[in-house]
Amino acid sequence: MARAGSEMQPTVVRSVVGDRMPNLPARHPAKPAVAHIVNNLLTLSLGPGIAKSELIAVMRQPERRQRLIPEGSSQEDVTRLGKLLDVIYNDGKVFGSASLSSPIFWDPRFLAFDPSDDGLSLGLWTSFGSLGQQELQEAATEFVAGGISAESIAELSGRIVDLIGTKDEVVGTTGERGSEPARTDEGTPFGRAVASILASGLQRGASLSPCYRSEILRQFGVLAGGFAILTSLYDAIAVGSSAVGVESSDEEERKDPDDALGLVFYTGDPPGDLDDPLVEISIQSASDVMHRAHKGVSSYFARIVQGAWADSKDPNWDSFCANFVTSVTSGESAKLLQSRLTEVGVNGIEGIVERDLSFNHYRKLVKSLGGRTGMVVPRKSGYLRFVLETNMLTALVSYVGRPEMLVQDFVQSVNQRLGIVLGVSGLTPQTWERLDFLAGDVTDIENTLEDAELLLKRRMIQAGLALEFSDGTTVLRGSE
Repeated sequence: MARAGSEMQPTVVRSVVGDRMPNLPARHPAKPAVAHIVNNLLTLSLGPGIAKSELIAVMRQPERRQRLIPEGSSQEDVTRLGKLLDVIYNDGKVFGSASLSSPIFWDPRFLAFDPSDDGLSLGLWTSFGSLGQQELQEAATEFVAGGISAESIAELSGRIVDLIGTKDEVVGTTGERGSEPARTDEGTPFGRAVASILASGLQRGASLSPCYRSEILRQFGVLAGGFAILTSLYDAIAVGSSAVGVESSDEEERKDPDDALGLVFYTGDPPGDLDDPLVEISIQSASDVMHRAHKGVSSYFARIVQGAWADSKDPNWDSFCANFVTSVTSGESAKLLQSRLTEVGVNGIEGIVERDLSFNHYRKLVKSLGGRTGMVVPRKSGYLRFVLETNMLTALVSYVGRPEMLVQDFVQSVNQRLGIVLGVSGLTPQTWERLDFLAGDVTDIENTLEDAELLLKRRMIQAGLALEFSDGTTVLRGSE
């Protein structure tokens, strides 16, 4: 008979390292979806709305829908309205209650938190730091001020809000920004870059018509989901690799995204041929980054516990464990953590991470959410690698690029700001050394990355994202 708590319990690890590594997978790593992350990130930016509960009630309860249509309408009319509401507001993430629903974002008055994202949005938000949070708040407020939906949808949203008899004069939110994040300092280099990218994209989109703004918002969601994964990897590597005796925030501050990650994306049409050297190096790079991240979780977990043990005046390990767990968590989580620590002893601490947040468990989050954003293949079995499906490529160009920007400058900017390697341009010596080691005797890394950049140029030209001149110069297209 299995011992109580013998199954995998990620909360044991998250309770200890979660303040610096908030985007680790929870019990069900395939659960978080893009809609959850977008809903919560916009709620953090704009504040909770005043009408999400009413929207869900109207969608789920025929008697509430009756109030939206003329008296004397048939039951068939009520049913048809329910189906219409599902088409407009539900991409499969609206459930029976408002607390566990993330409607499609057409109106900020329908915003409210949904815990289904397992804290990934709050992890992103925390990594932005106070200045990044403010930048995104201002950009999001400007973006929604002009409306983001067609007139017919805006009218329907207004009628639903009218049912509760109150409106906000500006955007229909409560004005409260939601839960205070665990950290409101300068954030991380990666988080600040992400905040700047997301904010600048919304700012550029604010001047467009509603139909184009809805596309900008869709791209925002694609990037937010992808950035949640990269934030998890970055935090684990940057914090986990900091030197013993050095405050993690100090060491983390010096960890630039390109040096921490240096993650090679396959730039051709996904998924690519396994015999292609670029596919091979992208597989090796993905494995390397994920293993370094998982090792970072283990080492940081052990360092926290061992540091507390060294500072403790209690010579008894079991007694120390009882006191330590109450300083980091409570309830059932504290009982599980205490059980794990007393079982393994001071020399077996890192083994707790492999038991309760294994590498394969971590990989499931990357694969599941990455597949949904168009950033990771394959969807089922096979060698995991990072790619640029068309939706992700378009979103990156829209948010990171600018009109008439040279493609090589775009490649360099993506590498420096996000640690994503799309070609040879702008790599740091540390990344070169790591990728050269990974390539080994299989391929020449410089030639392979030059080919990657050429592949990217061709795809961007074919997709209408870039324009090539007669002298071979390739630049990004502007908005038309």
